[in-house]
Amino acid sequence: MKKTIQKSIALAGLLASFSSPLMAVEFAGQVTLTNDFRFHGISLTRGKEALQGQVTALFDNGTYAGVWASNLDVGDNSKVEVDYYAGYAGSFKDVKYDATLIHFAFPGYDIDRDYTKLYLGFHYNKFTVLYQAAPDYLNSGEFGQYIGLEYKQPLNEHVLLTLHGGYSSGKFWNDLFPTGAYADYSIALSGKVGKTNVSVTYVTNSNMADTSEVFSDNLFLSDDALLFSMSYPF
Repeated sequence: MKKTIQKSIALAGLLASFSSPLMAVEFAGQVTLTNDFRFHGISLTRGKEALQGQVTALFDNGTYAGVWASNLDVGDNSKVEVDYYAGYAGSFKDVKYDATLIHFAFPGYDIDRDYTKLYLGFHYNKFTVLYQAAPDYLNSGEFGQYIGLEYKQPLNEHVLLTLHGGYSSGKFWNDLFPTGAYADYSIALSGKVGKTNVSVTYVTNSNMADTSEVFSDNLFLSDDALLFSMSYPF
């Protein structure tokens, strides 16, 4: 709890540093309900439901900062993940880009697993290339990274198709996580029903189709799954 309070104070200070009498700021948020919290194809709720919320402050100079939170169940006393982030979004000719520093906090965890990672995204036309790197992944002392590619194609004025592929690697995955480095893939259909954003996503993994041989009670479940989510913006 003390760390969470400290991070909240730090975020408030960061927002204040971004602000100025001449700088406009806009706040955006959403609440999401999903039948499973999957992170790069791995369930962090043992295949069960998750309630998630997010608030972001968007400044007119391209900077932004915010907080995101979700319940989780990873076999420890920690039942919530809180992510604090700040970044910058811009463009160069036809390429849009964003760079975000994210701090992952797990209040109540028996072992300190808080860590920070860098996210880079490059967007051109319907394609997105993303890269994430954490020198001290899950406070393990080992490096972890993620490389991903996305393609988005509107099927009509109401439905968007998103194809995603990513690869988790680095010494954390190769040496510490029992299943090793792996790839994840997903196909999603999304749209709006009134003001509510809805999506259906099929997710699968490469060599992690059956983590039940390593973990019990659906911990870090990574089987093929169909995910449903509803998000309401505010």
